[in-house]
Amino acid sequence: MLSKRGIFILTVFIFIAGNLVYFYGKPKEKFNDINIEKIQTEVITEVKQAKNSKEITSKHKKVKEYQKREAVKIFITGLVTEDQDIFLSSFHPKTISKDLFNYKEKDKSKVTDEIIRRINRNGQLKHVKFSDNKGWFHSNTNKISLIFIYADQKDVKITMETNKFSNTLVINSSSRDIIRQIEKQL
Repeated sequence: MLSKRGIFILTVFIFIAGNLVYFYGKPKEKFNDINIEKIQTEVITEVKQAKNSKEITSKHKKVKEYQKREAVKIFITGLVTEDQDIFLSSFHPKTISKDLFNYKEKDKSKVTDEIIRRINRNGQLKHVKFSDNKGWFHSNTNKISLIFIYADQKDVKITMETNKFSNTLVINSSSRDIIRQIEKQL
């Protein structure tokens, strides 16, 4: 049987060990800037090349963070250029299809335009920061966070999930959820 002193020492040890695990194992978010003009040029060039070769591939398939960055680059380029094809290609087909058919409007092109305008706040998106969310002890997750900074100096943080589709990482979060996250913070 442990004495009072032994119980006290054991309690202090467990408390210290628990705090160390919590503070050093806890996920941390580190945001990196994304150069909108640069990625816009890269993605448009890649799309033109893909249309010529009829094949879309990612240069960095082996590294998951690069795949997430590629998905974000396509998403941001679609938002900034308001190009429906690029924007829609950044999402998982089932997810975006479900979103488009949740609107009463029959013309899905108009629905896509509305979604883009609500996310980019009528073309006000000026700067984006990216974070590859990590789990406990820096394990990989399928989540990413973005901070959108708009022309009116308002910024919002959104979190999205990614998923594989045809050997490419795409956004698996609903566009309606993204819009809700944005409008909730404004």
